[in-house]
Amino acid sequence: MARNARLMAALIPMVLVPSVARAGWVKEGTKNGVTVFTQDVEGSDVKRVKAVTTVDATSDEVWSYLPEAMAKSKGKGIAVKKLGSCGENCEYIYQRISHPLIEDRHYVLRFTWSVTQKDNGNVYRRSWNLAPGKTPPASDAVLPSKVSGSWAFTPQDDGTRTRVVFVSHMDLGDGIPATIFNPVAVKKAYGLLAGFRNAFD
Repeated sequence: MARNARLMAALIPMVLVPSVARAGWVKEGTKNGVTVFTQDVEGSDVKRVKAVTTVDATSDEVWSYLPEAMAKSKGKGIAVKKLGSCGENCEYIYQRISHPLIEDRHYVLRFTWSVTQKDNGNVYRRSWNLAPGKTPPASDAVLPSKVSGSWAFTPQDDGTRTRVVFVSHMDLGDGIPATIFNPVAVKKAYGLLAGFRNAFD
């Protein structure tokens, strides 16, 4: 009985540790001041991606640069249209992806944002999720199953520097192998935050 108990005590950590690892963020690497992590998402083969960096600018300056950064990162074959407000600090945005290598995908995202005042500056947050029931049903494009993400700009030290955190999960559905999409998502995350660093270098 004692031997069995010792055996179970040894096996339990071996069973539990992989589950904990799957639930957390795994560091993919650091390049030019940008660190990228990935995380498994239940029900999806596509990983969630997180990129983190710090730039030499105030959070107000970094927040103001966000629209320009997103415009620069928009690839070919992506159409974006604002559909209107969904309340205070909330809007609906329609997107359609018709890249030659990807069958048409379209969806409506619900964007929200907030500003919180701190002693050393403002904390800005912007997040998005799919808006169920908002995408036109008559379109010939495919509705993806999971799209979400967020930006966070947090002042550091005396407020002259800002920590930038980008999180994204985009599962566009069947026909796009995760083995191809996951490395592309990681590369894009590096590029996005490298753009912020270059803008305030």
